Parts: sequence; structure tokens; C-alpha cells
Amino acid sequence: MGLPIQGLWRCMGVIVARGRLQRVQQPSLLDSGDVQLIDVREPDELIEYGKIPKSLNIPLSRLTKSLSMNESNFIEQFGKEMPMKWNINLIFHSMGPIRSKAAMKLAHKLGFLKARHYPGGWEEWSEKQGLPLKKE
Repeated sequence: MGLPIQGLWRCMGVIVARGRLQRVQQPSLLDSGDVQLIDVREPDELIEYGKIPKSLNIPLSRLTKSLSMNESNFIEQFGKEMPMKWNINLIFHSMGPIRSKAAMKLAHKLGFLKARHYPGGWEEWSEKQGLPLKKE
């Protein structure tokens, strides 16, 4: 449950290290609700490819505005609680590492200093789950 292990944290079946997540075989914290996973792809990409269950879609182009909202506006727009700035389990992902890393950097500038990103993104996650990369 996000406990430090020599500078690493177990998270959604992956290890968080130096701002990046790496896949390991561990029970998923995503199911426990301890992780706030934000998918920064555009909505049409989710329709075309699919999404990680329970992830919240906030496109990278709207991330700064969304993370700057007050909590009630965030809940009204997304139906979920706003991430806390100190939360180690705020994780961004995309198809791969480029946009998720950009999202993490934006979040850091907004004060979410412990935010991380999952560089493998949808591409790695779907492969590990035995799902096709793209919907047919």
C-alpha cells in the first residue's frame, strides 16, 4: 500500500522508481482504490484502443486546467475526488512514455511533486493482460 521499500513503492502491480513505474507480478493496488491513474490520451484514442480499468481520462491538453480546478469543480467534471498534491499514488499514463512523462512534469510544476508516470502505458499494460493493442 505505497510503503517505501528502499526508495521504491509498490503500485498497481508495478514498482515506482525515480518517477517511473516498472511492471512486477504483484497484486494490483488499482483495484483497491489507492491509486489515482490518469490517462492523458485524447478521448478518441480510448475509443480506438481501449483503457486501463478505473483510469480517469484527462487529456494532456487539458491537464493544467484540470489540476488547477477547485475540488468541487473537479468532482463535478470528472466524478472523482481531486488528487492531493502529496499523493505518491498519482500516476499518469498514455500509449507510451512521452505524454505520460510530460504530464508528470506538468503536475510537478503545479505542486504535485510526488506524481509519477507509467512509461509502458496502454501498450505494455494491454500486452501484459493479453489484450490486443487496438480494438477491432
